[in-house]
Amino acid sequence: MTIKISMRVHGATYRLVLYWLCGLLLLATVRATILDSFQSDLSAYLPGFADLLPRPVYAWIAADSQQSGTGPAANHNQTRTIRENAHIEQGQYARTESESIDPEPIESDSIDPKPIDSKPIDTEPIESNMDSDVEASVPLLQTGTPDANRLHLFYKRLAQLDQGEQTVVRVLHYGDSVLWGDNVTRRIKANLQERFGDGGRGLVNVVDDPAIALVDHTNQTERHAFRRHSIPLEWFSMQPLPYPGFTGYTWEALQPEAISIHHAPDNVAAWRHIRVIVRALPGSNTHTHRKSENAAVTLHAPDTNPVLYREKNVALENRDCALVEFRTPPVRHIEVAAPGATGLIDGIVLESRRGLSYSAVIRMSMHLAWLSAIPFEQRACGLRAYNPDLLIFQFGINESYSLQSRVPGFDLDVYERQLRRVLSETRRALPDTPILIIGPYERLAQTHTGLSEPDEHRSVRRIQERVAADLGLAFFDAYRALGGPGSMRRLVAEGRSHTDYTHITVGGGNILADRFSSAVLDDYARFRDPDANQQATSAPVEQQDRQSDFLPPALHGVARFLNQSIMPGTGATAIQFNSRAFAYFLLTVVLGATWLL
Repeated sequence: MTIKISMRVHGATYRLVLYWLCGLLLLATVRATILDSFQSDLSAYLPGFADLLPRPVYAWIAADSQQSGTGPAANHNQTRTIRENAHIEQGQYARTESESIDPEPIESDSIDPKPIDSKPIDTEPIESNMDSDVEASVPLLQTGTPDANRLHLFYKRLAQLDQGEQTVVRVLHYGDSVLWGDNVTRRIKANLQERFGDGGRGLVNVVDDPAIALVDHTNQTERHAFRRHSIPLEWFSMQPLPYPGFTGYTWEALQPEAISIHHAPDNVAAWRHIRVIVRALPGSNTHTHRKSENAAVTLHAPDTNPVLYREKNVALENRDCALVEFRTPPVRHIEVAAPGATGLIDGIVLESRRGLSYSAVIRMSMHLAWLSAIPFEQRACGLRAYNPDLLIFQFGINESYSLQSRVPGFDLDVYERQLRRVLSETRRALPDTPILIIGPYERLAQTHTGLSEPDEHRSVRRIQERVAADLGLAFFDAYRALGGPGSMRRLVAEGRSHTDYTHITVGGGNILADRFSSAVLDDYARFRDPDANQQATSAPVEQQDRQSDFLPPALHGVARFLNQSIMPGTGATAIQFNSRAFAYFLLTVVLGATWLL
């Protein structure tokens, strides 16, 4: 009997080891398939995936994705040699400083702007269940009256581009996981840059990771060179945070020669204006900063001829940040050295000679109001240094989920007070910058009545619209833009939303982006010509916007089978990693492996 028990125990152990090996093999296969097929940041196509796996497992799957790209590989040894031999141009930083560069042939780095009467963006007709009288009386984009347009300062800046001025108009768009993978924002950027010219990638992260990575840009910075400070998840206490900057993030160099490396793809404009926003490290007392520190910020462009290398010194005082600017010949590959052990980098801004720069600040699982945990002085300083011409906030999903979850001390009244506070503080920091709120579209969840939109989500949308009107901010109704009640079921059936009934896919994001872009351009045209009555045209969205086209071809048949079998009548959508289809698929694989063993 003892021998039999021992054999059974050993047999179970061997079987368990084999199960783990098979599981690791399956995970490695999925990882390789994703990376080989997408050849880009997997987070752009798998919203919600990070929430399903332990952080170490997800980090292992996504570890190589940020390194994918077409840019030249970094050669740090060669870089240090070049730096040692390079002639250093030094100069004390001043915000009004004007740098001169040697005359050179002008490279065409911006698309020529279209004339003011250009054809509006084609958008797909969306079936709407809204009352027709409501549709006609309330525009999707609410900007006040023609005589008091809430975006008039932004439109005046766009008019300067139309008049041929050499300037860059900046848009800063904050959002939650709806923007994951640059969804929505990359299409808005493409639409507006086609109209006004490519003003550059704009604000980029010092170090990328799958949660915040951007498209049309290659960030080759090594993660171990910097420590990222951010607003913690579930920061309901809103206690002051001495580290994060105006985006909710900041980066601290962990090595004396820490370098942030960036590369522009060939299909975007070359950079001519590099701006680095730096800030002093907090002192030993977490609520104070060191009185004064000197920091050196260097810019290296190894692909220029001759090789460009510049260094500037900046004094960092109290909570103040500093803007370090470099004007260069056209460059596509740059390396920015951190201010060493004396400071933080809140952001790097990459711009061309002229056009529109559209920057996405992706902050997953965050409430907009949590930005108020960043002390006003350090947040305001970063915003003023970046100097946006339009500020966009797109939040609401996490807030409504927290309300639905009955988080202690957080209710609709608290949410509205916090929202008014953070928006009022932002207006105080940037009194001449228009602010636009994009309200949340429909979200469905299991409630006592079945799969329906929670009351809390509807309330969040109404509060955002009311607060925007009270504070004189512009408001875009994404709920009606995507079709109103019942739109989420239709989007899921068409493969334009994930089966979590919360996150739209790239196809859904493109529809929302096109609707938003058309509304802005139509309103701008009316601002320029009040007698004009512009209407957006309609055209079908091409099939390549569907999420299923981002799967490897070998999985299309499996995706169609699983989705049609589990959700009849929903069409041939892709398997989502947070869907029931994937759960059944994974269960089938595990049972099959068990049977084979």
